[in-house]
Amino acid sequence: MACLSAMVQLELPHVNILSKMDLVTNKRDLEEFLDPEPRFLLSELNQRMAPQFAKLNKALIELVNDYSMVSFIPLDLRKESSIRYCVGPN
Repeated sequence: MACLSAMVQLELPHVNILSKMDLVTNKRDLEEFLDPEPRFLLSELNQRMAPQFAKLNKALIELVNDYSMVSFIPLDLRKESSIRYCVGPN
């Protein structure tokens, strides 16, 4: 939500890079969060929060889904391909 808020306030697209990926042991667990599926996020929020926040959770997920601009790029400094992916083509 912080990424989306910054993007909307600045009226500029940006790239969200998850650094320190070299410290993550099981990267498969992160795949579902790099480009989040709205229904998955909603179910995760509803499981972790009290029931009275269900409407708020739904509204937040709809906001993320409507903009469909929130995604994350993993950066592992040990892998040249990861660095090249974050920097983009020259």
